[in-house]
Amino acid sequence: IETHQVVSLKCEVSFTMRYYDGDAKIAALIAAAETPTDIALKVVRISGGVTEVDADFNLSYTSPGKLKDGMLVEFTAMPSKDSGRTPVILSA
Repeated sequence: IETHQVVSLKCEVSFTMRYYDGDAKIAALIAAAETPTDIALKVVRISGGVTEVDADFNLSYTSPGKLKDGMLVEFTAMPSKDSGRTPVILSA
C-alpha cells in the first residue's frame, strides 16, 4: 500500500485593478505593497461566497509606468507568517 502525506501547500494570489486617482481601496493596497509590513486579506470566491484563503499577505505590484487614471495595476500576494498568524487555505 502506497500512502502520501501533504507536506506543504503553496498559495499565490494575483489580481488586477484599474487605477483611479482618489480611489482609497487601490491607494491602500499600493501603500501596503510599498512598505515591508503584511496586509490581512481574505480571498472569497465570487460564485457562492466561499472563503478560499484567509491570511496575512506580503503584497507587491507592477504597473506599465507611472500611475495615472485608467491604468491597470497587477498585484501579487504571498501568504506570510511574519505577523504571527498562520495562513489558512480552506480549499485545495
